[in-house]
Amino acid sequence: GINLEYSITENLSVSVGVIHSLVKYTAQGNNYNPSYYWSGGNAPDEIIGECLLFDIPISVKLNFLNFERSRFYATAGLSSYFMQSEEYSFSYRAYQPGQEEGWSGQTGTSHWLSNAGFSIGYEFDVHSNWSMRVEPFIKVPVQEVGWGNVELYSMGSFISLNYKL
Repeated sequence: GINLEYSITENLSVSVGVIHSLVKYTAQGNNYNPSYYWSGGNAPDEIIGECLLFDIPISVKLNFLNFERSRFYATAGLSSYFMQSEEYSFSYRAYQPGQEEGWSGQTGTSHWLSNAGFSIGYEFDVHSNWSMRVEPFIKVPVQEVGWGNVELYSMGSFISLNYKL
């Protein structure tokens, strides 16, 4: 992905970006709320999902501990998800004929400001214009997303190389 950041003050900045992501996750069937009823009236016990999407984050970053060539910071923001494709595999404890085994589609759905993101990171200046960042994050749902109308939580870490104009 790519992210553009604008410094308002030495310690406060805003950013916007575009991240192309392949999101893989597992959830129980009762966490999904598709727009139709499950075949046979029974929700799957487990659903394995794989979604290709664009994540558009908008965030505020605050440097809270500055050193000569490095800093610790925290961010908070909102992300919009634009689903490209979604694929789900269903598993049942007791499969019965006629129950669906999965669902997939090129959905193209938009989920504006659907997740709130929070992170704490460390940035180190490797040159006057270049820096490296490590930023563990968590994203929590603000609204349901995707074909299954699921509340999508995610955790991970960004590792980035940054250039200062």
